[in-house]
Amino acid sequence: MTFPNLFSSFSFFRNLFPFCLFLLLRGIMRKSVKRILISSSIFVISSIFLMSSLLITKKRYIANNKDNKNQQEEYITINISGAIFFPGEYTIIKNSLISDILKIAKPKSGANLKNIDLNNKIEKNNYKLYIPYKKDAKFFITEIKNATDLVNLGIRKNISIKIFNFIKQHKFKVTWEEVSKINGVGEKTLSILKQRLIL
Repeated sequence: MTFPNLFSSFSFFRNLFPFCLFLLLRGIMRKSVKRILISSSIFVISSIFLMSSLLITKKRYIANNKDNKNQQEEYITINISGAIFFPGEYTIIKNSLISDILKIAKPKSGANLKNIDLNNKIEKNNYKLYIPYKKDAKFFITEIKNATDLVNLGIRKNISIKIFNFIKQHKFKVTWEEVSKINGVGEKTLSILKQRLIL
């Protein structure tokens, strides 16, 4: 029962209240002391019943709302990384499906979702979800959002940071020759980048 619909369940008191008020006013107009006392007594008693029923129902309504809020939703934090456009921490409702989370994080075209159960529910707080790249997948340099994306390709972390900062500094408009001149980028690193990135 909701609080706004309270009066509909107390139609007896709702109908009695105007009648008691009518009797009270009628008794005052006729100046009959006995009628005034009876009318005012009925009015006071019906008012007490009405107010007490309102308070009881309001307390039940508040208690039910608190219970519903506790039962409704529990939130957890997860960390998503890998072949997605929007990596990072997400606060989600407990027992959310991985497929629902990926709709928000947006997997890249080179994401390998083959070994990921999309119907799996996430129940643990601080859950880490890694979306791997396909081994032969190529993606555009503009899809790189952080140095971790380069680490996931098999490049060492310190070199990945240098490459990412260089690419970001030049607004993703670089050539292979410019990338090869970055300190620490050798033939192996350049080979990995050429196999996986489209400039």
